[in-house]
Amino acid sequence: MVRHTLVIILFAITFIFEFLGLALTYWYRKSFCVQGREIEWIVMPFMLLVPSCVIMNLSLLIIVILFEDMGLDPVSIVHNLIMGTIEGITGIIMLIAIVFNCGNSAIIVYVISGIFVIIAAILHLILSSRGIKDFLSYI
Repeated sequence: MVRHTLVIILFAITFIFEFLGLALTYWYRKSFCVQGREIEWIVMPFMLLVPSCVIMNLSLLIIVILFEDMGLDPVSIVHNLIMGTIEGITGIIMLIAIVFNCGNSAIIVYVISGIFVIIAAILHLILSSRGIKDFLSYI
């Protein structure tokens, strides 16, 4: 029961960080750096990939809350590995935005969004490694 509660808490924290990163990026998507196509190549992959991660994480969070034996099974392990990899790559790409500073004050928001998503990616990888360890202990 404690293990299940820990998984739910980690999934919820991961979802919160993903959602905050996506909301900040969506809020500042109309800045002149993105509209002027100076950093559009950085923001657009983030805006295309992270919403699917947020939706899948929310659906898995609901499933983990409803079913007690979910969260550390192979489906969750693969989900967390894939989401951690996708979010890690897109978060690092968002951190590259600071290199291409266009003089807009919104650039720091993109960096904060990248940091939030990298934290979510790390939490996904922690959940995945915890699931792999528990799965291997049952074999």
